Amino acid sequence: MNKSNLHTTMQFKKIDDLFREHWLDVCRLLHKSYGSGPPEPEDVAQEAFSRFAQMNNPEKIHDPKAYILKIAINITLKSIGHLCKTREFITEQLLIDEEQVDTFCPERILQGEQSIEIIQKATKQLSSKQRDILMRARIKGQTYAQIAADTGWSIADICRQLNTAMYILEQVDRGSASNSSKLNRSSTSNPLVSRPT
Repeated sequence: MNKSNLHTTMQFKKIDDLFREHWLDVCRLLHKSYGSGPPEPEDVAQEAFSRFAQMNNPEKIHDPKAYILKIAINITLKSIGHLCKTREFITEQLLIDEEQVDTFCPERILQGEQSIEIIQKATKQLSSKQRDILMRARIKGQTYAQIAADTGWSIADICRQLNTAMYILEQVDRGSASNSSKLNRSSTSNPLVSRPT
C-alpha cells in the first residue's frame, strides 16, 4: 500500500470512528433543539458527517464533534427556512378569496401554464436517478434512510444527488424569473399591448 492510499485509509477510519462515536449525540441534540422533523435529525446528521468527510483536511479541525454539530445545525436551519417559505406560499395560494377567483383572466391562466412548462423543463434536465430521489424525498416525504433501503443507493450519494437536483431546479427557476421580468418590461413599453382602463 503506497503512502497516499495509507493516508486515505487512515482518514476514512478516523471519520468512521467519529461517526460511530458522535452520530447518536448529533441526532439527540438536533431532536432536542428542532424536534423530529422535517428535516429528520438522522438525515441531517448523516449529511453533516458526509460533508465533513468531503473536506480537504478534516484532520486539521481542532474539535470535529463541535464542527459537525455546527454543520448539522446550519443544514437544519436552512431546511426549515425552505419549508417555511414553501408553507407560506401554499397558504397564500389556498387563501385566494372569491374576489380574486373572479379576477382570473387569460394572463393569469397563461402564467400558470408557463409555470408548469418551467417545472417540466427543469425536471427534464435531471437524471432519472435525481428525478427518482427528488420524487421520493420531496413528494413522498421519504427519509434518506428509507430511500437507501428501497434503492440500495448510499445515503451520501442520495444526499449529493438531491442537492444537485435542487441546485438545477433553482437555476432554471431563476432563469425563468429573469426572462419573465424582461417580458413584463417589454410588454409595458409596447404601445400595442392593451392596458386596463
